[in-house]
Amino acid sequence: MQVQDLFELFNDYNPTAVGVNSVMTYGWVCLPSLEALQTFVESVNRKEDKDGDIWTVVTDYDLTVVPVRDWSELRSNQKARVSDAS
Repeated sequence: MQVQDLFELFNDYNPTAVGVNSVMTYGWVCLPSLEALQTFVESVNRKEDKDGDIWTVVTDYDLTVVPVRDWSELRSNQKARVSDAS
């Protein structure tokens, strides 16, 4: 399976990034929100694909990962976190 295949396969979940390891034995899908992650896990885990393989979904949700589009958004987000912590 190629990276593009993962994007196409999981397009309904609006992935923000996907990847496949070098020997293509596993991959990862980054999703835009916790809600999207929960839906993805419920929909995909233990489901059979068209080749008869069973998907195993493991989450590694990290609250410190912030979805941003550029450095400006990242800086704004960091400033907001510092303000909220004060």
